[in-house]
Amino acid sequence: MKFLRFIPVHVALLLVTVAVGLMGAFRLRWVSDDAFISFRYAQHLVEGHGLVFNLGEQVEGYTNFSWTILVALAMKLGLDPVSFTWVLGILCYLGCIVLLWCTSLRMKGQQEGW
Repeated sequence: MKFLRFIPVHVALLLVTVAVGLMGAFRLRWVSDDAFISFRYAQHLVEGHGLVFNLGEQVEGYTNFSWTILVALAMKLGLDPVSFTWVLGILCYLGCIVLLWCTSLRMKGQQEGW
């Protein structure tokens, strides 16, 4: 059972990686000026005007539909869009680390015939 013998080491490495990544991501968090374009579209959507930047104009100026919809949902729930996107961005980053870890374990297992 080689796999069971390596689990504590893999988990420890994952936890250290996640902790360092989380600290780094939190320290380097910032909001691009382009994010405020999405925030404005989301605000107008929440207010019932649709996905518009300026009221009365039907111009699509966002490049991240899903992100804009998530921000609108957060605004509808009364959450601050800046804080929400910081947290969501860091969670996505941590999710990528975990997926990379799972993929590397699977690839290592295929090499050793587990």
